[in-house]
Amino acid sequence: MASKSSSSQTMTILLLGLLILLAFAVFLFNEKSEVAVPQKSQEEMMIEEQGTSDNVSEIEKDINATNFDSVDSDFGTVESEVNTGY
Repeated sequence: MASKSSSSQTMTILLLGLLILLAFAVFLFNEKSEVAVPQKSQEEMMIEEQGTSDNVSEIEKDINATNFDSVDSDFGTVESEVNTGY
């Protein structure tokens, strides 16, 4: 009967060790799976800073401060994909 007690103690210790090892692995996995938040560009920050006023002079000020130079920068890529049937 002493061997059954020893055997069950060994099994319990092994199961506890396995459980601790599994918990540690889950902890490490969760630490590494955090998603990095991309940094906002200067244009995105400026757009968020624009006013919410409905005053015409404030709207004109926001429009003049907005850079529209790269609005159609992806148009060439889209057009070539449409033309090639991609």
